[in-house]
Amino acid sequence: MIKIGVLQNLFFQSRPQLSASRRNFGVETHRPWLLYAIVAVNSALLLSYLLGVNARASTGYEIKEMQKQAQKIMEDQKALNLKLSEATAISVLTDDFSKSGFVQAGAPTFVTLKAPATAMK
Repeated sequence: MIKIGVLQNLFFQSRPQLSASRRNFGVETHRPWLLYAIVAVNSALLLSYLLGVNARASTGYEIKEMQKQAQKIMEDQKALNLKLSEATAISVLTDDFSKSGFVQAGAPTFVTLKAPATAMK
């Protein structure tokens, strides 16, 4: 574990007698570029994290919306299949034909002919 004194020595160097214009909360920075670099890296990481979380949340929302659409389409397909099966049922077709004035044909009778005595050549 790193002690606080080591971190202070790494980032800040305290000087006992500083003028008021050179004081930075009572501590003058020894390596300001390192501090700025760490702040910049942390800011970049935070921004990339937020963008990643936002992208994942948007993707999840889109997936849910697509699942809802797929469910609705499946329900519509079931309803259309039911209507199709009802419309093509034999009882419905015969009722429609009888309402339209068609009559049901009887059993067909076939005419039988005797074979001719001579065959055609």
